[in-house]
Amino acid sequence: MLDKLDAGEATRYANQARYFYKKIDDRLSAFGIRIVTLEGQPYDPGMAVSALNIADFSVDDFLVVEQMLEPIVMGPEGLVRGGTVMLAKAERQ
Repeated sequence: MLDKLDAGEATRYANQARYFYKKIDDRLSAFGIRIVTLEGQPYDPGMAVSALNIADFSVDDFLVVEQMLEPIVMGPEGLVRGGTVMLAKAERQ
């Protein structure tokens, strides 16, 4: 969405989003809860996520988490809720 705005508006909205996420993170941390995003990370089948487009790739493909549709929620006792992701094929590093 930010790419469709002009530079001045995009910066303003990006700053507002960062502020909003920081406030949410501060409130959740008071209860020992944190939100985990894995965007840009290499995908591993053991991650606490459901990959919606996993069937689009072969077992030999190197995959990364392209987008977190729903974040992972962690609590003091461990996993509260798994996330949902979209994957993308990437070059091995």
